Amino acid sequence: MEKSWTRCGQTSLDEDQVRADELNDGVIMQIGRPLEVYNNPNNLFVAGFIGSPAMNFLQVYLVEENSTLFAEGEKFKLAIPANLRERFVRAKGRQAVLGIRPEHLCEKGIKPPFPGGETLRVSIDVVEPVGSEVILIASCGSANITASVDPQTEVKPGMVMELLVDMNRMHLFNKETGGAY
Repeated sequence: MEKSWTRCGQTSLDEDQVRADELNDGVIMQIGRPLEVYNNPNNLFVAGFIGSPAMNFLQVYLVEENSTLFAEGEKFKLAIPANLRERFVRAKGRQAVLGIRPEHLCEKGIKPPFPGGETLRVSIDVVEPVGSEVILIASCGSANITASVDPQTEVKPGMVMELLVDMNRMHLFNKETGGAY
């Protein structure tokens, strides 16, 4: 017996739950296994739809300094790992949208430094304990940031703190078309 379900008329999974179809106004945006779509969304719509909490989208400008690419925003500058340079170099000198999933952010100092880990200074607006994690809603300039952090955090609203961003897991989208680089 075939099982399928639809959530908000936008996502369906077949009987083996091995294919996710992302629909936008009746148009299939991406077809693939759920984890494949989650890890490699091909546009902003899919990236923002799949995953909970939703992916963070930050307006950036890609700059290059000493052969290193940076995603530069209003109040931050994050180095793009060297192994991703070829994939994103065509966006150099352009405005783009940086996508970071909330689970790819953690409190600085919780994890030891690692290649591709970049620091983002934020102001905490909301702390929402949900059991196995704490959801932080923060701001960095005019950008809103959601982070899923360790449930033992002692962060309080109003605090300024540093989050460690796993840039190895970053996504980059064309600001004009919404397509992934």
